[in-house]
Amino acid sequence: MLYLEEWVSNFALRQTGLLFELFTLPDCCGIGCKLIGTPWTDENLLNIEGNRYSSLRQEQLDAGTPEALVNVLYLSALADVRLLIFDPDAAVLDGLAIFDE
Repeated sequence: MLYLEEWVSNFALRQTGLLFELFTLPDCCGIGCKLIGTPWTDENLLNIEGNRYSSLRQEQLDAGTPEALVNVLYLSALADVRLLIFDPDAAVLDGLAIFDE
């Protein structure tokens, strides 16, 4: 959450083109994340960006995106999810991976 909060507060300073956008949710402590161009398969990414899955992942990591966040984004994007809400007050759901980094 600390990374997400910093990213949102300094968004203008961050690199764009990483196929996700973060935004604040004014009525709660959560942060929203819009995934662009899902699903993030090689075939689909070649049509959108001319890049392959592995190069997008590396670009995200090179931009300072934590690996745990990149992993969550990829799992979501492969499932063709378009919107994620990171809510520090939400209950833990049984069976889902937990990233405490």
